[in-house]
Amino acid sequence: MAKQPPVAAEPAEIAAPTATPKPRKKMLVVAAGALVALVAAGAGAWFFMGSKTEGAEAHAAEAKPAKPEGPPLFLPLEAFVVNLQPANSEQFLQADITLRVADQAVADQVKAHMPEVRDRVLRLLATKNAQELAAAGGREKLAEDVRVEITRIVDPDAIKPPPAPKLVKEPAADVETDAAAEEPAAETLDEEQGAEAEEDAAPENKVRSVLFTSFIIQ
Repeated sequence: MAKQPPVAAEPAEIAAPTATPKPRKKMLVVAAGALVALVAAGAGAWFFMGSKTEGAEAHAAEAKPAKPEGPPLFLPLEAFVVNLQPANSEQFLQADITLRVADQAVADQVKAHMPEVRDRVLRLLATKNAQELAAAGGREKLAEDVRVEITRIVDPDAIKPPPAPKLVKEPAADVETDAAAEEPAAETLDEEQGAEAEEDAAPENKVRSVLFTSFIIQ
């Protein structure tokens, strides 16, 4: 029996290489980076919008006009008749005074202290003379003096002590007089400081002003 030639063995199938999976750790790092970037972007937007909102609110608060005061409140006092300081002859002053006050509470304070208020005003009026009151600005100065006296009663803390006078050094004999002329006098400085202090305190005065509705010197 003849021998059959050997059958060649079929080659084994070669397995296709499988794709290497990406490390999971790398994917987590990428995702975490994206999340951080997203959070940072959101925080930046919130900070920008918050700052813009605060700036707009502050600007609106600054632009908001001050609340206007209510209608003026006037408190008339009984007429004052007082002898003035004699100059050439005896004269007297008859004046009707009306106070403009901040609110009803101040008006009630003045009424509660009315005997003291009238006494202070009478004492003040008795220190004046006709020439002083008839001079330019005399009546205005008297009104301010009356306002201060009444304020001493109803709001003593509002009366500030007069500023200490500033001493001005006299120029030396060998210094030119022009330099001394440029230096303002101490009296002028005190008057300017007093006027500035009154202007700063005027809006807060409980007794806003004193009005003379009648002013007769005889």
